[in-house]
Amino acid sequence: MEKIQLLDGIFRTSQKKGKEYLMHLDLDRLLAPCYEAAGKEPKKPRYGGWESKQISGHSLGHFLSALMK
Repeated sequence: MEKIQLLDGIFRTSQKKGKEYLMHLDLDRLLAPCYEAAGKEPKKPRYGGWESKQISGHSLGHFLSALMK
């Protein structure tokens, strides 16, 4: 996989936009469900939407996966 790279085009543009979005996220808000699961007070409130539900942490998983790329 390390030998594969995207050339300029729609997929490369999408990858760049996705990275920009991820860099915009607040890590303290993404980590809030982890603090709660450990019985600690989060530094900031959770994000809404999926992160306010039982599936919280889902977005953090996507964020961590993106860091590997």
